[in-house]
Amino acid sequence: MNICAVTSLFPNSLNPNHGIFTFHLVSKMNREITAIAPVPWFPFFKTERQRGVPFQETIESLPVFHPVYFSFPGILKPLDSFFFFLSLFKLKSSFQNADMIYASYGYPDGVGAWYMARKLKKPFSITLHRGDLAYWARRPLIREQMIRMIREADSVIIVAEQLKSMLPGGIPHNRVFVVSNGVDRQTFRPMDQMQARRELGLPEGATVFSSVGNSFRRKGCFELMAAFDRLGMKESFLLIVGRDPADGPALDAERKRLPSADRIILTGEIENRLLPTYYAATDVYCLVSHSEGWPCSVMEALSCGKPCIVTPESAGEFITEDLGIVTRYPDLTDAMSQAVQKDWDIEKILAFADDNDWDKVAARTEEILLHVRK
Repeated sequence: MNICAVTSLFPNSLNPNHGIFTFHLVSKMNREITAIAPVPWFPFFKTERQRGVPFQETIESLPVFHPVYFSFPGILKPLDSFFFFLSLFKLKSSFQNADMIYASYGYPDGVGAWYMARKLKKPFSITLHRGDLAYWARRPLIREQMIRMIREADSVIIVAEQLKSMLPGGIPHNRVFVVSNGVDRQTFRPMDQMQARRELGLPEGATVFSSVGNSFRRKGCFELMAAFDRLGMKESFLLIVGRDPADGPALDAERKRLPSADRIILTGEIENRLLPTYYAATDVYCLVSHSEGWPCSVMEALSCGKPCIVTPESAGEFITEDLGIVTRYPDLTDAMSQAVQKDWDIEKILAFADDNDWDKVAARTEEILLHVRK
């Protein structure tokens, strides 16, 4: 089966971390894959991460195309799906030769790919994340496009069971599937903690918490810093890894007001290949988001053998008492204290990661797409 995978959540040579989870998923499928990852463009809003992205490149032997689509700001955003659809015509022959059009991310990606599938009478499947169902559902004109696309898709894959309640009505149960995000077990694996700390300049005997993500407010980083500060644990550090132009300055300003400011490290964005070192240096990983689907960073930390502190909204669906602690913000400091005192069974943590390796997740997704073809 030849699959056209369409998504803007995909790495490129200028932004190798962007949508890395989608790359892992489609690259592990045992099928002929053409990845089409359009890049948004609008005059005067062209960011450094869009400038100079090549039209075609190869990422680890996977052919990837980056057509440019016109993306409006503000109230004209409902037009994005149409221009996304038009950008795909540059690769019309790829779609004509495909047996299946698969999209990851709802708007404008999913809607634009669905337009193409409908025009060419091709089977269409989509993976939806929490942001697809939460954010765009608040925009009426976009919501209507999303609802039509979801209802007409041959299969709808969601990354967490809890997202079922957010889907529009009228979708037969046999067309909705849950396939979690996975983890690259070859990249994210247990490493020597002391060596990692030496590389990062951290004291070998310290207690280290960490959090990874590029949306600081949604990821609960403000609450996490406050909880860490209340912990008052000597020789402890909190690493916040990520880049957020919107809330980064506010987070740093808040950090400087805390007594533990010198032990809270905002690292900025880190290349994906370097993340295992940060996980290795960590004692307890924390992702206390206000909303998530099935967060990749928690899977990465577990794959490195690290227990996780999460909120019910971030990873409460799958974090059991063997894998970490599910807590709410008022109890976050206590959870951090409990986590560093508990004797965790690392083998149980790694066994869970093994069950969610990207190879297995890709195989589950591929099985769904093959079922659609039948």
